[in-house]
Amino acid sequence: MEKEKKGGFFSNLFTFIFIIGILVGIFFLVKYLLLSGKIYTNSGCEIKDLSHNSGTVEISGLNQIIRDSNPISDKGINYTKSSEDVTTSGLYVIDSTINDSYPIYYYRGVVNTNYVKLGSHCFRIVRTTDTGSIRLIYSGLSSDNTCNVLDTTIGNSPYNKSYRGEKYISYSDSLIKSFIDKWYIENLDIYKDYLNQDINFCNDTSVMNWYGYLESMASKDEKSLIDENKYLEEKTKEKVDSSYMDYIIPNYIQRILDGKDKYYCTSYRIYKGMPSISCDKEYSINMSNGKLSYPIGLLSVEEAILAGNGSIKSSRGNSTYYLYNGGNYWLLGSNGFNGSSKMYAINGSKPLNNTYTLDQEFGVRPVIELKVNTLVQMGDGTIDNPYVIV
Repeated sequence: MEKEKKGGFFSNLFTFIFIIGILVGIFFLVKYLLLSGKIYTNSGCEIKDLSHNSGTVEISGLNQIIRDSNPISDKGINYTKSSEDVTTSGLYVIDSTINDSYPIYYYRGVVNTNYVKLGSHCFRIVRTTDTGSIRLIYSGLSSDNTCNVLDTTIGNSPYNKSYRGEKYISYSDSLIKSFIDKWYIENLDIYKDYLNQDINFCNDTSVMNWYGYLESMASKDEKSLIDENKYLEEKTKEKVDSSYMDYIIPNYIQRILDGKDKYYCTSYRIYKGMPSISCDKEYSINMSNGKLSYPIGLLSVEEAILAGNGSIKSSRGNSTYYLYNGGNYWLLGSNGFNGSSKMYAINGSKPLNNTYTLDQEFGVRPVIELKVNTLVQMGDGTIDNPYVIV
């Protein structure tokens, strides 16, 4: 009887140790899978596909000229690299819109045929829209029939008066909006009949979750700190099965969970190389919702990525693509709020891996849209012979 009891004891002990070993193995396996992104890949940021009405429509004027330029499908472009890094230049079409009523075309990289002249003001064509309007970015004041200009901005301005609050990220109440609106009244209001009054801008401040932060914003060294500090406890049990493990997180993740720090989905999409020009109604800026006073605004950071600027994964920026002007100018888009508000900007030839406090003075290059089927009086779109609208 004694031998049987002793054998049963060791048998149970072996079984217990075996189960503990299995659980520990599962713990480290799941932990590895979590950190490597193989489990829980939901960043909280939805990457939306563009959806438009299909069919053919009658087009003319500048729209017809753009369509006849034989745009290339953008399927397969690596947007984490600049157009200089992956040698992509020309006119592209967003692949998912090829069969739409108004396919969305955009210029990328080294481009020499997208100059437009409106009165004495020069612009560059950035892209078309799902309604057929043509988005332009300011490119200088011309004193002759060409677009050979020295300054491609309308001047310098801070984005806003302060950066110590998330509210200052809003475009509708910003200093830069007032600066642009004043310039519009003095320079472009006489051409308003040529402009799309329904122009829409987007300042997406949807928030990524803690895992999205780890996947995109954190460095490798920061990710290694995942074993330090506080327990995740109840806050993500609906997302991570922690019934058999306590998941330990560093302070910056706790700040995100507590709502003290916020990181926006804009930066997540840039990091992933998935720039989007779709916009939820909540983040739209237009005249209909009262967030825009005139049909003019700023280029988005995601449009700059489409145009060829390197994203935050790039080792360098791009000094050859058509948006490069050798200086710094504001873009519309923020990476988030962590005690201070910052926006993206073109900064010389650097990649878009930095944001800047809103009180800094950078150049301003306004964006407008020509109405669909706007007629061209003359020109071939080159710098010496731009498309002349009026």
